[in-house]
Amino acid sequence: WKNRSELFTQVSHTMSVEIQGEDLVEAVGRQGRTVLRMAAAVEGLTGQAQALERWVRDTMTLTRARERELEDALVASRQETGLLALEAIRVLDALEWARDAAKARKDEEALALFDTARQDCVRRLAAAGVTEIPTEGEFDGRLHESLGARKTKKVLQYHIVSVARRGWLRGSDVLRRAQVETAA
Repeated sequence: WKNRSELFTQVSHTMSVEIQGEDLVEAVGRQGRTVLRMAAAVEGLTGQAQALERWVRDTMTLTRARERELEDALVASRQETGLLALEAIRVLDALEWARDAAKARKDEEALALFDTARQDCVRRLAAAGVTEIPTEGEFDGRLHESLGARKTKKVLQYHIVSVARRGWLRGSDVLRRAQVETAA
């Protein structure tokens, strides 16, 4: 028999054939051999099913291991992106200090160059998911660090009056709180 269906066809045919003119011992022996072949086929199928189960388990184990590897790589990538973002933020700080120096010298050309460089850097950070913390309105201790308070009648109490250093977010993670002065 070439496949399982031929085997089962042969078995059912053999079981249903009447014993005609055969020796009873010979007929029982033939059916016994057929039963042994069926048992061997069942054992073979059981072995194949067990091998398939092992393969599925191994594949699932490898898949889970690969998922863990990908999760670890994602965490590492997020950490690396955060570190790179912090470095870019430091460059932005340097640009702002240089801009302030150009402003103090009344160098309009340098001021325009620093503004353009800052805008480009902010745009690139935004593409990486890093955004500037808003510094208008009410003080938020999670996003802002207060450097002090001053009395003013122009701004409501606990609202931001001025910004000493900009703050940055990546998603909901605060990379650096904005340093601000609030109204007393």
